[in-house]
Amino acid sequence: MNGQQMAGLNALAELAAEDAAYEIAGEMDNHGRTVSAARALCTFTLETGLARSEENADTAVVDLLTNLMHLCDALNLNYDGIAAMAAIHYAEESDAAD
Repeated sequence: MNGQQMAGLNALAELAAEDAAYEIAGEMDNHGRTVSAARALCTFTLETGLARSEENADTAVVDLLTNLMHLCDALNLNYDGIAAMAAIHYAEESDAAD
């Protein structure tokens, strides 16, 4: 991780507990999006038992993405296309925050 320490699940839970901020138009800002994702990932760690493990947040993200790939297969969805579109949205949202 480029010399950075990997985030633990406690840091993930602390982020999930934050209030999500919204812009005036009612659309989530990037902090709100981050909190929303943290909440979803915390739910996933509870469902899978990762919350009671010594794993870090990286492992939880990898496991969730892997499970989403299996879900896309089951629903006949194009995961690579979805991930590419998500990367475009992320870039646009990140640029808008600058």
